[in-house]
Amino acid sequence: MDKKGIFFWTGGILVLLVLYLLSSTDLLIQEERQKVYQVSVVLRDTNEAFYENFKKGVEQAAAELNVDINLLTLYDLQDVGQQADIIRAERQEGADALVLEPHGMELSKELVQDLPLVIVGDEEYEFAYSALEPDFAGAAELLAEQIRLRHPQLEELYLFAHGRQNYGNAEAYAALEQIFAQTEVELRFIDDSEEKDAFRREIESFVYPDSAGNKERVALALDRPSFQKLLQIVEGSDVYKNSIGGIYGLGSSSYIVSKLHRGRVGGLVYWDDYKIGYLSVKTAVEMIEYRGTYQKLRIEGKFIDKEDLQEEENLRLLYPIE
Repeated sequence: MDKKGIFFWTGGILVLLVLYLLSSTDLLIQEERQKVYQVSVVLRDTNEAFYENFKKGVEQAAAELNVDINLLTLYDLQDVGQQADIIRAERQEGADALVLEPHGMELSKELVQDLPLVIVGDEEYEFAYSALEPDFAGAAELLAEQIRLRHPQLEELYLFAHGRQNYGNAEAYAALEQIFAQTEVELRFIDDSEEKDAFRREIESFVYPDSAGNKERVALALDRPSFQKLLQIVEGSDVYKNSIGGIYGLGSSSYIVSKLHRGRVGGLVYWDDYKIGYLSVKTAVEMIEYRGTYQKLRIEGKFIDKEDLQEEENLRLLYPIE
């Protein structure tokens, strides 16, 4: 090999060596790094099935979208200022977006500032970028349809709720009013938000009726806390159990599902909390990147009775495993 050939090959090897060293030290070729977003998720509490399924959805979205999640819950539901303190702390720690399940507080623009805000629940705020909420009207329609099919001679439907405006109760009640206005069924609304013994007093009136005679009585709870409270009262006495022709409700918990399994509940509507958790994070990332216009995502509910409990999807969502 002549001198030119030697110089050529030597030079080529040296160039390749330099390029390799530069690229290996990340000085010349840098891999594109995906930004890791910080999303804070603040929930009311760790209530059983909702929290476990919601958390799984959050974790799945975080893994797919490269998101660092800080999942927080309130340690004292009676402290209405606690959630505001958490929001301030998360904002100061550099959160890129906030997913919030509001609880007993006055949420303001000054508190949230420029953080993209995703609301979980039925509360509405003009400065929120998005809201995910169960379709309460649709759930009420599902229950009304089943109640009418299963109780064709029904004359009175007793609605149990903790306030007309809480937990989507207003939306559910309005849907029920519209449906039963075309029938002979009379709606009776029992509210325990101001009188804590209102449910028990009403159930006792079933046992010792003034004028109802042998009319069939069906109870429908419009929110999960009322559903569970109603069942606990009725389960406390065989006399109470025998006075009610059927119990239905919106929402679920381990206790409620156990009563459904035993046939004490005629049916219920629940929502896919995994999907709500997943979409809350996905929406938060979209808001960080695009700051789009406000959108409300409605999550449809599903009606189930005792026979439906054995379906794989229902078992997965109603009996979550950590």
